[in-house]
Amino acid sequence: ERHLRTLTDGRNVDLNTPYGADAYLTQPNCPPFSKTLKAVKKMAKKKINGEVKKQLYENINMFGALFANASESIVEQTAYEELAAWISFIQWVLEIRTKYNRAGTWRDEDFDERIFVNIGCTFRYYTFVEIIYEQKLLHTMAEFMSAQPRLPCDGIAESYCSSFTNLIACLQNHHEDSWDVEKIQKLFMKMESCGALVHYLKCSTCPPTWDHNMVNMSRVNILKSLQQCTDLLRKRFCIGTPCGDMLEKILQGKEGYSRNKHAQIQSTLRNIYEIATSISDGIGKRNEVKDICRYCNKTGDDFKSCGRCKTAFYCSRECQTKDWKVHKKSCTPMDKSMSKAKKTGNALVLSFLQKHARDVVSAMRTKMEETGLERKDLVLELNFQVEDGNIGALPPSLQDPPFFKIGITKRYYEGDRLEEPSFLACDKGTAHYEKNIDGFLANIRGMHDKMTNGHFLICVMYQTNPSVLKMDYNSLVRMAMEGKVYFAIVSLIIVIIAIGIKKLIH
Repeated sequence: ERHLRTLTDGRNVDLNTPYGADAYLTQPNCPPFSKTLKAVKKMAKKKINGEVKKQLYENINMFGALFANASESIVEQTAYEELAAWISFIQWVLEIRTKYNRAGTWRDEDFDERIFVNIGCTFRYYTFVEIIYEQKLLHTMAEFMSAQPRLPCDGIAESYCSSFTNLIACLQNHHEDSWDVEKIQKLFMKMESCGALVHYLKCSTCPPTWDHNMVNMSRVNILKSLQQCTDLLRKRFCIGTPCGDMLEKILQGKEGYSRNKHAQIQSTLRNIYEIATSISDGIGKRNEVKDICRYCNKTGDDFKSCGRCKTAFYCSRECQTKDWKVHKKSCTPMDKSMSKAKKTGNALVLSFLQKHARDVVSAMRTKMEETGLERKDLVLELNFQVEDGNIGALPPSLQDPPFFKIGITKRYYEGDRLEEPSFLACDKGTAHYEKNIDGFLANIRGMHDKMTNGHFLICVMYQTNPSVLKMDYNSLVRMAMEGKVYFAIVSLIIVIIAIGIKKLIH
C-alpha cells in the first residue's frame, strides 16, 4: 500500500518507504501534523459519522506508515510536541474503540489490528517509549483488551504481542550492556500493574497469522525472560492474582484458551506456573519452620538476623557476639535485590522439602548406612540455578524427577574438595568463582563445626549465589509424615469408594 505525499519543495514521496518517511520528517517548513490530528479530534467531538471514520482510517494509516519506516535518528530530531501529539491521538482513538467495543457497536477488527500495528511501530523508538510511559498508553491498551471478548481475534492478539516484542528490543538496545534481569523485571512489573501483562499471557496462546515460527519464538523469548523474574512471580503470579489465575486457565485449556499448541510456549508457561506455585507454597510453609541459632543451635520463632548479611540467625546478642570471630569470614553485606533473592531462594527450598521430604529422609538414611557417618556430617545439595544456554528450562531441583544430592560436608571444604557442588566447580578459574568460594567455604566450615544430629545443612544455588542453610531435622521428618498421612487418607477414600461401588453392583 502506497502513501504518497507532496513535500513543501514539490517532491512526491511514498511514506511507506524509508526514504519517503525520512524526507517527510526533514522537509523544510514541515507542516506540524499535530494540527491535522487536532482537527480530526474536533470533528469527532460532534459525532462519529462516516466522514470522521474515514479521517481516522486515513490518519492511522498515514502516520503508521511514517513511523514504521522512518530512521531512529530522524525521529529523535523531530519536535517532542509533535511526537507526543501522535501518541495522544492514537491513545484517543484506542479509547474510542474501547467504548464502542464495550457497547457492542462499530466492530472493526481490521482497524483495531491496524492501531496495534502502529503502536508496535512507535515502540521501536526510545523517544516514543518515554512519551508512552508519561501518557500511560499501556493502561489504555490494557483497557481496550479488557473490552474484547475472552479471546481477541488472532490478528489483534498478534499485533498486541508484537508491540511488546518491539518495546523490549528497544529497551535492550538502549541499555545495551546494562540490560539485566532487574531492568526487565521492572518492565514486567509496570506491565502487570496496569493490566497489560495478563493480556500478553492470554494473547500468546492465539495462533500467529504469519511466519508462525518467527512470531512464536519471539513470544517464547519474552516468556523465558519473564520466567527469570522470580520476585515478580512470587508477588503477582500466585493463585488468586490476575496473572496466576490466567495462567491456570491457559494450562487447563479453559474458556477456549491455549489454541496455540506451540510446544515451547506451552512448556515455558508451565515452567512459569511451576516456579510461581513453588515459591508461593514455600512462603506459606515459612511459619512452620523454626529459626535456629547459628551459635548454640537453639530453635525458636522470630530470632534476630545479622544486620549485615541477613542470613545468620541468633537467639541472643550474646550468641551473636561469641560467633562473630567465625561468622565475619563469610559475612557479606546484602543489598535490597540480594535480600529479595534470598527470600525467594529460601521459599523454593521449603517448597522442595514439602514435596520431597520422604525422598530426602530416605536418601540421608542410606548415606549414613553406606558411610557410617552421623547426620550432622551430611549436607543436602539443591540447585535452583538455570544452566547457561538453557534459559527457559526449569532449574534442576524443580524438574521431574528433581535434582538433589546428599553429600559429605567435610569433602566440601577439606583437601581437594572432592564433593564440591557441580554448580560451583563449573565456574573454576573465573573471577566470579574466586569472589564466592572463600566466603562459601568459611560459611559451611563455621556452621559444620557447631552441628548436632538434630539438624542438617542445606547447600543451595540460586541466582549465581551459593548459600548454606541450617534446618531442624524434626521439621523435615514432620513434612515427610504429612505426606504419608495424606497418602493414607487418599488410599482410604479410594477403598471406601470401591466398597460402595461393589455394594451397589450387588
